[in-house]
Amino acid sequence: MLGKIESGIFKVESFIITVSLIGMFLAVVIQVITRTLGMSSVGMTEIGMLGMSILTFIGTSAITYSKDHITIELEQVIHSTKVVHWMKIITDVIMIIFGVVFISVAYSFFEFAVTSGDKTIELGIPVAIPVGAMLLGVALMVFHALCDLIRLFQRKKDPAAMGHLEGER
Repeated sequence: MLGKIESGIFKVESFIITVSLIGMFLAVVIQVITRTLGMSSVGMTEIGMLGMSILTFIGTSAITYSKDHITIELEQVIHSTKVVHWMKIITDVIMIIFGVVFISVAYSFFEFAVTSGDKTIELGIPVAIPVGAMLLGVALMVFHALCDLIRLFQRKKDPAAMGHLEGER
C-alpha cells in the first residue's frame, strides 16, 4: 500500500519536473530570441528561476525515490550484504535528520514569504512559490527516505519483501 502511494507521488513529481523543465527551456529560448531581435524579454528570467527552483527541490525528492542520484556504489566495493544494508539504513537516517533540520530552519523563511506577500519584480510571482517548492521537495525527500527505511527493515525481516529496493517498481 505504501509503495503504491509513494509510486503515485513519484509520478506527480515527475510531471512537475517535466513542466518545470519545459518552462525553463521556453524561458531561455524566448529570452535568446527576443534579445537577438533587440526586443525586451520581460519576466523570462523570473520564469526560468521559478522553474529552476521547482526542478531542483522536487527533483531532489524524485531522485531520492528513484535512486538515480550520483552515489558511490558501495555494493561494488563492499561485498558484505549486511554492511551494505546497514550503510543504506544509516544513509536514510542521515537524510531524514537533514530534512527535518532543514524544514525546521526553512519554515520560518516560507512563513515570512507568505505573510509578507513578497513578489518578484517583473511578473509579480509570489516568492512563497519557490520557497514552498523548497519545503515541499525536502518534505517529500524525507517521506521517500522514511519509505525506504521501512522497506529496508522489512527486507531485514523478510528478504522476499524487497519491493522498490533492487530497482523493482
